Amino acid sequence: MNRGSWPTVTLIAASVLTVMPYATLQPSLPAIADHFAELPRNEYLVSLILVVPALGITLAAPFMGWLADRCGRWPTLSGSVALFILSGGSGYWAPNFPLLLLGRFVLGWAIAGITTSATALLGALPESAQRQVWLGRQSACINAAGLIYLLVGGWLATAHWRVPFLLFLWPALLMPFLVVCLRDQPRGPTRASTPAAGALLPFLRGPSMPPTLFVWATGFALMAVLYTAMTALPFWMRSRDYGDPRLVSTVIVAGVIPSAATSWNLRRLRTRWKAPTAFALAFLAFAAGLFAIAASQSLWHVMAGMVLFGAGMGIPVPNGAAWLNALAPDTLRGRLVGIFTTCVFVGQFLSPTFMAALNAVTGDLTASYALLGGICLVLAGLILASHRLLSSWAGAG
Repeated sequence: MNRGSWPTVTLIAASVLTVMPYATLQPSLPAIADHFAELPRNEYLVSLILVVPALGITLAAPFMGWLADRCGRWPTLSGSVALFILSGGSGYWAPNFPLLLLGRFVLGWAIAGITTSATALLGALPESAQRQVWLGRQSACINAAGLIYLLVGGWLATAHWRVPFLLFLWPALLMPFLVVCLRDQPRGPTRASTPAAGALLPFLRGPSMPPTLFVWATGFALMAVLYTAMTALPFWMRSRDYGDPRLVSTVIVAGVIPSAATSWNLRRLRTRWKAPTAFALAFLAFAAGLFAIAASQSLWHVMAGMVLFGAGMGIPVPNGAAWLNALAPDTLRGRLVGIFTTCVFVGQFLSPTFMAALNAVTGDLTASYALLGGICLVLAGLILASHRLLSSWAGAG
């Protein structure tokens, strides 16, 4: 590997950390709920362990995007990885539930810095096709890493629910590479060519406002659906007597594999369909998977449903990031991606609330999956019905 490839490889390696907080601990969720059985509504509260990082990301991402544009993206990335190690590993030693949640909240700030700075650095590649390739590969590697984290986390959870938190210490091996890349990169902020070039509000008042708002809103909706379904999955599987953490990991892996394949081939997907159509396809894949899970009669049916669902999982983030990076001037790229990250993780953070609302309507997790699938169909239909208008916005994306 030549020296010029190291920064890109390091960016991809740092990016795969962002899936750890969810994938590593999801198989442990029922065991954590049992450990904190004295908590009222403990299954709902324990599910916050998965989504509290999203609250930290929601609050921190715009600031981290500004920091990356102002102080440099490599310094922001390096500091965020160091914070990730400290806050992520703290769960192994946390003596009580509030401190466990606090560590997860701080972890969200670290993920916000990693996501915004790494995506902005990849988005700064000069050619649109090159951006799509690397952003797609970034998302594919994240999904592939998620597969590994799920399997390893599931196996470690059989020893004790705290043991998977030790996985958050491995990025210490990445720090020397970040230091080398930081040393070789400019440290100052990206300068605007004119005083107004780095101003966010004038950009949003211009012709790029409608597609930018659409990407932010659609990213929120897609990730809300994704995490609403996935957060409830371990509890749904336990209600079907499939509650072993290793079994939960295996089922989720069935969705991660097609997700990684979809992300890796983003450029090919985008040569055939514009960005809005790709979003609609993600909703359609989610609907198909949710309907299949709701109608399942065996574990194999559940895995087939997860394959369908997973085909849509690899589309939202790289598709939205590629579109935003095509719209954004370099001086605003970190902030626009930061707000997109906020929208994505607001959807993740609110997912337990959405599932609680669905359960209040249906009274049953299986019926809730079917209802969520119907919502996905409606959203896909709205996007496809507006195809001509949305495609005119997507010309640069």
